[in-house]
Amino acid sequence: MGVKYNMPDTIFTYSDGTTSQSSDTTISSNSRNTAKTLTSVNFGDTVTSIASAAFTNCTALTTISIPNNIISLGSGVFSGCTNLTSAFIGSGVNTINTPYTLFNSCTNLTNLSVDPASSTFASQNNVLCNKALNTIIMFPQGITGTFSIPSNITTISNFAFYSARITQVVIPNSVTSIVSDAFNSSLLTSITIPSSVTNFGDWICLQCPELVTATVNASKIGYSIFRLCPKLTSVTINGSPPRFEGFAFGGCSQLKSINIPSSVTEIREYVFDGCSNLLKINFPGDMPTISPTAFQFTNPNLRLYRKKHFVTGWTNTVNGVPVEIISNNIISGGSSGRITIKSKIN
Repeated sequence: MGVKYNMPDTIFTYSDGTTSQSSDTTISSNSRNTAKTLTSVNFGDTVTSIASAAFTNCTALTTISIPNNIISLGSGVFSGCTNLTSAFIGSGVNTINTPYTLFNSCTNLTNLSVDPASSTFASQNNVLCNKALNTIIMFPQGITGTFSIPSNITTISNFAFYSARITQVVIPNSVTSIVSDAFNSSLLTSITIPSSVTNFGDWICLQCPELVTATVNASKIGYSIFRLCPKLTSVTINGSPPRFEGFAFGGCSQLKSINIPSSVTEIREYVFDGCSNLLKINFPGDMPTISPTAFQFTNPNLRLYRKKHFVTGWTNTVNGVPVEIISNNIISGGSSGRITIKSKIN
């Protein structure tokens, strides 16, 4: 009889003291006894990959160390490991499928490190980055409070802060690119996007349930940028966006008054869809191109306000919404429910 395992095996330890082992080169979701509570994993030397969802909802795991012989990680490998506090990624890992899912819902993960010998990934301030340390890839959901992005970062990748539990983020002027869904479903209460951002994705703050205030200094209002942010009451636009992309404020039911920058020449489809408390939109210049669906499911008392003189293109109604005259020459604000711009209207 030969030896069943001729190489060091992966050892799984459970809360009742029992263990199991595997010599598989790929750890799959069937490699452990799901009827038991897994407390630790000692990966064997033969393992080269961990399949998607392999350790999903292993709530007794508190630490995990991925050795250097493992080169690829599937989607959501440790998703739902709610008591995981510390994770180490070995130097061999060069592929992480959908990185934002790797530790999704690991709400106690605060210590994330990468072997310095890795040629693909690195960690800084417990955040997963690329090797060059200029791109944030994944932000651990156990970190709370305020997070200041280091000045060496130029890119916030897609879903980097997905479901992040921080309430404040400080984005430095070194950041030039914020990729789509960067802060999707995060618990931010406020955000300021600096003017340095020139590569601007869509859905940046989609479905942020606690977002109250936002300042956009960049010159783009992306598609669905603040869509489904039910507490959003104040947005200040200091940049010069040429248009508001579709669904930009869709479902922002607490917005009541909006000032459109004079640089805006187009308002695309469903921009204010579902803004049920929106009563006033101020336009400082000529009438922009406005999609027929821009004001769908808004408040029936919504009014559009324009200047009396030196503007063109306006009619008495736009898509059924009455147009009235702005009663003064300066738009100001800052109170709850108002989007403001820092410029005088001539």
